[in-house]
Amino acid sequence: MRNALFSCLTAKRKQYRFFVGCGFLRETKMKKNYANDGNEKNEMNSIETEIDTTKKDKKKKDKKKKDKKGKKKKAQLAAIDTNTILTDVMLAESDTVLTLFGQSNAVVEYDLTNMEKIFPNVTTLKIEDGIVKIRMKNRTFPNICKVISESEHFENGSTMLISVNTDAGYEEEYYGRTLLNTFCKPSDYILDFKDVNRISGMALDGCMAYQVINTERLESLDKDALAGSYFESLEDTLVIFGDCLVRVNGKDISFELTDSIKRIVMIDGFDSADYIKELIVKDFRLLHVLRNFSDKPFCETIHLYVDAKTRDEAELEKAIEKNKLELSCKHVLLSPSNNEELTRVGCEDDILYQTNRGMLITGSAPWFLQGNVTFPGKTWLIGTKLISNDIESICIPKSVEAFTTDASISGHKVSSIICETPTFPNGFSETIREFITIVPCEVEITEDDWISIDHCGKKNMIPRYMTEAQCVEYICELS
Repeated sequence: MRNALFSCLTAKRKQYRFFVGCGFLRETKMKKNYANDGNEKNEMNSIETEIDTTKKDKKKKDKKKKDKKGKKKKAQLAAIDTNTILTDVMLAESDTVLTLFGQSNAVVEYDLTNMEKIFPNVTTLKIEDGIVKIRMKNRTFPNICKVISESEHFENGSTMLISVNTDAGYEEEYYGRTLLNTFCKPSDYILDFKDVNRISGMALDGCMAYQVINTERLESLDKDALAGSYFESLEDTLVIFGDCLVRVNGKDISFELTDSIKRIVMIDGFDSADYIKELIVKDFRLLHVLRNFSDKPFCETIHLYVDAKTRDEAELEKAIEKNKLELSCKHVLLSPSNNEELTRVGCEDDILYQTNRGMLITGSAPWFLQGNVTFPGKTWLIGTKLISNDIESICIPKSVEAFTTDASISGHKVSSIICETPTFPNGFSETIREFITIVPCEVEITEDDWISIDHCGKKNMIPRYMTEAQCVEYICELS
């Protein structure tokens, strides 16, 4: 019966493997039963040799693969004792995984920006513990779509390389989450910037994706952040990154601010005021997007439009009174959005005001007001906060009775104050203190360090730098 089963050479091999696998036969028995037949014995030995060879080949292949990885790691980490910045990796063209080896007890950095060879087969980036900084080009590893990180300095599980700020102090120039590499994503890919605060230079190089979501936390873009990407080639007047305005094209631009722009984060080094002549705003509530432009103006002029037929004028009046308008500009204009005349608010010489029985209470003004500031002729109360450091002189009309507690005037460059009132208005002395810098001891005063106060034809000169005692004395004389 058994001889009949193994009548054919191929059938013998298949049936033998089947019965051995099922446990019906054992290799020792089979060898015993075929001991009397020379041909069959040779055949069994051939089968056993084939099985042993396969096992050996597999073990050899696994060992070779393990040794190869070990050699790579050993070679890459050999430089750590003398130089913690590694500039190359051992990688074959067929490799699909790029592993950046690290050591938990050492600070390891990789700078692969000088690698010229391209590895299109690599789809996964593995980052071991101990690595604190990585620099690489998108085009060197264009198809990476998965990042696995054991290091706390990089986000794990992302499709892009994102550095994470930690308390270790190795990434002092970074803060929050910084996008380092998108790699070369195709045009149909959706870029998710959830929790990303900053985009580093060349992070989007070679990336043709144009769909962007979740830019709520985006705060800054390095100078070359969009270089080599889809967005760099755009010739539109407004370059919109998701729902974030990041750049404008052209000179002397005028455009309307709409609710489609949720954030404005200009690329580092791009001074928007040199390009944007006028920003048209038909809903003053949208000005909150200019909140971050406190160190330099966003545009030359902000032109506000308000509808007198709705509650918009009353709400704008409250915003003017409380200095709640983000006027990141040098000049401001106010116009009715219809033919109805505005009765509650107005604007004169870049000063916004509210009206009260024909008298004016000044409020908001441009953050970057320059030169000579003249309050409107019918001003009763001054409640304006002048925060610009480029104001040279201030003229207070004779109708002014007082400065409100909300009033504040920054006077680092103010050299002349003209007060036309018969007596100094209430709160004037407190306002003057804003122009004075208190120093611990008396200093030598130069010609440029004097502030001229012209009141009813009488000129008073006070020094810009004084001790506290001197300041009290001068203020008392003015009162």
